Amino acid sequence: AVVSTQSTGTAGTTVSGVICDNWQKLAHLGQFTDQAQGRVLTSFGNNNFCRNTAEGTELVPWCLVDRKKHYCFAFPSCGGGLCSVGEVNAYPYCETSYSGAKCALSDEGKDRKVAWFWAQCKGMCCAASGC
Repeated sequence: AVVSTQSTGTAGTTVSGVICDNWQKLAHLGQFTDQAQGRVLTSFGNNNFCRNTAEGTELVPWCLVDRKKHYCFAFPSCGGGLCSVGEVNAYPYCETSYSGAKCALSDEGKDRKVAWFWAQCKGMCCAASGC
């Protein structure tokens, strides 16, 4: 499934099917790294729904599971300034060296690698997203 960078839905599971932790429960347990992060994340409500900050800083909505960020969708949706018609790759060997699966999001441990593919192989990533 694909989704926009923002989310107001009720999805509460990660790409791998793990149930997200409740935002406010995490705050009461002191699970955030600092007060500013706690205020932002508790603003998501007393639920475990996948969210993104108001700025849409991530490609897709996410949640926390055991204090680690997990993505709720493998690919962003088309449009919204991310994928539009005619996106091209900055790196000329994307399609011959990699598959679109390299663009899929899962958890914060793979953020840097996935970010490189979105920056260098945007055409391939958008195609993998169905755009």
